[in-house]
Amino acid sequence: MPKRKRKGAARGPAAEPKRQRSKKSQASLRKDGRYTSRANGAVGAAGVSAYREHSGGKRCWGTSSLEMAAYHDNVWGSPETSLEAIFESQTLQLMQCGLTWKCVFNKRAAFRHAFAGFDPFKVARFDAKQVEGLRENKGIIRNKTKINAVIENARRIIAMEEETGSGSFVRFLWQYSPESDDERLRVRSSPSGTHMRSTFDNKQYEKRTQSDAVHPTKTVCELSKALKAKGFKFMGPTVVLSFMQAIGLMNHHDHDCCVFEIDEEKYRQVKASLGSN
Repeated sequence: MPKRKRKGAARGPAAEPKRQRSKKSQASLRKDGRYTSRANGAVGAAGVSAYREHSGGKRCWGTSSLEMAAYHDNVWGSPETSLEAIFESQTLQLMQCGLTWKCVFNKRAAFRHAFAGFDPFKVARFDAKQVEGLRENKGIIRNKTKINAVIENARRIIAMEEETGSGSFVRFLWQYSPESDDERLRVRSSPSGTHMRSTFDNKQYEKRTQSDAVHPTKTVCELSKALKAKGFKFMGPTVVLSFMQAIGLMNHHDHDCCVFEIDEEKYRQVKASLGSN
């Protein structure tokens, strides 16, 4: 009798599924989530900085593969101001609706090629023929509604850029980085590798001012409403939470994760830079 799927599992990178590893991969990855020097070398070739190796490589998630570890170390939660990188994160989180993060992550390169390097100016000009080509592209998720949402979101970004100047969308998003660390950081967390579930008894997300990194909070709901008001698609609170986590508006790495302090320092630098503009 086949096993039934467990309900209520967290979505996104925090719920990253385990996969079968080769003997070589198993030898490179220890049970505590730390990589050996050989594996660190492989990740290093993909761009992981030396300080991660120095810290022992303790990760709060991302230990299922070297590629996922590199994404955890260099992308997820790292405060971002690049328009293309932000549009990429928005697109990937949108595409993940109803699917696993692993499914979307494995198609990341194909998405980048299909959506013109995640250049919103190019995607906003996609015509009917290009849209049809996307729907026939077996390398990506070919959901018509999601594809149309990505293109419409690119058009909304460009509208903001043209209306109030270059960098408008980035500045708009960063206004919604929670002021309170209780909400911006993952306060209901346990040691690395164990992801907590909410202790709240209801789903009144707009009233939550503390983050468990799994459920939306007050500021997440506010950004979701603001994006919808501007015409953005697929920007409900759950997707927006994942989006904010990915681009560093919230630092939901565990406090003992090897990149937590690095991302905190970058967060302070980004806030100072945007505050001076």
